[in-house]
Amino acid sequence: MRLRTMLSLAVIFFILAAVIPAAAQEITGREHWVEYNGIKLFVWEKYAKSPAAKPVIILAHGSATAGKESFDLQVAGKPSYSLMDFLAKEGFDVFALDTRGFGRSTHPEGLMTTKEASDDLNAVVDYIRKLRNVPKVNLLGWSWGTQYGGMFVMAYPDKVEKYISYAQMHLNSPDISKRRPRVDFFRKNAYITIPEAAWKPRFFSMTPAEANDQAVVDAFAGLPTTHLPDKEAESAEVYLGSLGRWLEVRTRYLSWVDGRLAHMVIATDITARRMAEEQSEVQAERAQASSRLIT
Repeated sequence: MRLRTMLSLAVIFFILAAVIPAAAQEITGREHWVEYNGIKLFVWEKYAKSPAAKPVIILAHGSATAGKESFDLQVAGKPSYSLMDFLAKEGFDVFALDTRGFGRSTHPEGLMTTKEASDDLNAVVDYIRKLRNVPKVNLLGWSWGTQYGGMFVMAYPDKVEKYISYAQMHLNSPDISKRRPRVDFFRKNAYITIPEAAWKPRFFSMTPAEANDQAVVDAFAGLPTTHLPDKEAESAEVYLGSLGRWLEVRTRYLSWVDGRLAHMVIATDITARRMAEEQSEVQAERAQASSRLIT
């Protein structure tokens, strides 16, 4: 006897997707991939209307979050928290990379170095310079991004128009000082998981409470995995008792046009197929019963 899952029709045909504000609809998001030396790097781009003839700016993330989640945070009802959207509306063609080991880029098994991150940035800069036919780009580095971004600027000053160092890391930076006693742990663990509860205090460590928006803190700390859009579609067969129908329900995550995460659900009526399968099973059982009687 089969377990029949009851599911309301409203839920089956419901598509959960973020509502895109009118202003955000003017912003286009695009994925890019840069491959070199066996490394595959994910790059997220946003621009208003068209990227043509616009100054290019590249955003370099820190040591705990990838590019898209760092600079394109989408908070329901609060459209102003995405730096990428802001810069796009100001007339820039905006790019945010994931260095190796972060986000959707290649994750090496072992540790990576700041020099390797600088090399990744250089590969992305060259790709974008060619893509947009520009001799130089603007660069903003945040936290650890100021280290590999600074290394890149010193090595290739001819590729940079302007460089902004935000939350510059140095030998005695507060984060470095806190991590230094655990250096052996970090050397043994290339990747660590930071639970949501541990993320939130970071917003208040050096920031007055009144300067933080709790909705933004919750959104950033509770971000879904960046790998969800890469997951294969999942499916299940459910029985809708009120209508007497079998449905195949497929679900998958995808990146919406403005960069938001959307959950899509599609239902297909498979009643005829299920009825044919059940009839076939009944006939097979009868044939087996007849065979046992004969023998």
